[in-house]
Amino acid sequence: MSSFSIFVNLLLTVKSILIGLVIILIYLKHIDKPNANIEMCKDITEFIFKFLMALLLIYVFNPNNSKLNLIDKRICTVLFMFGFIVIILDEKWELFLNHIKTLLNYIRFR
Repeated sequence: MSSFSIFVNLLLTVKSILIGLVIILIYLKHIDKPNANIEMCKDITEFIFKFLMALLLIYVFNPNNSKLNLIDKRICTVLFMFGFIVIILDEKWELFLNHIKTLLNYIRFR
């Protein structure tokens, strides 16, 4: 199995986990029992999914990649830059790092 296939499978797994967490949160909100830990796990999983998607865009639409015959170089450059913009500007880095810190403290003192 190639590293690209492993990466895509990882991406699909993270997306499946994210969908499961969203369904659980919707159910818990419906029965009026919100759970902060599950909300935090959803936020972390969503961050990881967006980050992996941005990396996939960067890899697939890299303007230096000569394997893409159907995609115009201009479109390739725009999508390549979109991947960088999503990673650098759009991600909620502070929220992610605070959740990771909280999760590590929770695991450490358990």
